[in-house]
Amino acid sequence: MTTRLERARLGEMQVRLVNVRRRGAVHDAREVSLRLACEGAFAEGFTAGDNRRLLPGDALRNTVLALARREPVDRLEHFGARLGAHLLDECPWLERVTVTLEERPWVRVAVPGREGREPHAHAFLAGGAETWTAEATCARDGTRWTSGLRALEVMRTAGVAFEGHAQVRYGSVAPPAHAVLRAALDARWEWSEAPGDFAAANSQARDALLAAFATEAAPSVPALVHRMALAALGRVPALARVHLALSLRACALADLAPLGLDNPGEVYVPAEEPHGLVEATVARA
Repeated sequence: MTTRLERARLGEMQVRLVNVRRRGAVHDAREVSLRLACEGAFAEGFTAGDNRRLLPGDALRNTVLALARREPVDRLEHFGARLGAHLLDECPWLERVTVTLEERPWVRVAVPGREGREPHAHAFLAGGAETWTAEATCARDGTRWTSGLRALEVMRTAGVAFEGHAQVRYGSVAPPAHAVLRAALDARWEWSEAPGDFAAANSQARDALLAAFATEAAPSVPALVHRMALAALGRVPALARVHLALSLRACALADLAPLGLDNPGEVYVPAEEPHGLVEATVARA
């Protein structure tokens, strides 16, 4: 039998760290989870049992921790690029390193101060409505970045139509007149070039997505998703493409008739499963 090894990757998943930067009495805290995937000239490790170019998991984990001590863990995109570049420099047989990162946000506890409530210098609460994500793909000829967010829960109680869809034999009844759109949004955007400030550009993309979600009158959820992607591309010129996945969570109008009550679109019963999926990738032509 003749075969060939088409693709091989080695890496480490769910490498987690908490980074504390101490600026005197004021501390900054970040919690980051990373996944590393390395590609390169180490096929013999798979086909012939030659381990000389295979990086063990503890080496990758220790590299993450050492760089977190030596380099600032500021923006996910920058830290991922520095980590990938470091591994390429250390291991000349590697051709590409992809670093995928997620950040769990922590916000300062507000405590009484001389001018009302003030952020505490070194006490934090888990905060944020979503998880920020980034991916740095580092190769010998340069670095490509993807940024985004995950699990941002959104809801809209008017302005999106649910009528006129295709029907099959076992389709359900018509949607209620007061349908609620409740969903979790995952979004990724690829950069045509690195922006001057990843944090500011990411915030602009997020704001554009949410503004379109809130204000666009759409004939369907897919049309709304498309308009959200267009809004992000229009707001941030450095974006090359935007990928959106909207996980639709059921929110059914409660039947209060058996209780002798009407329900003019005020009481709903949410459900987490099953849920629908509307997904689209929109790129510049």
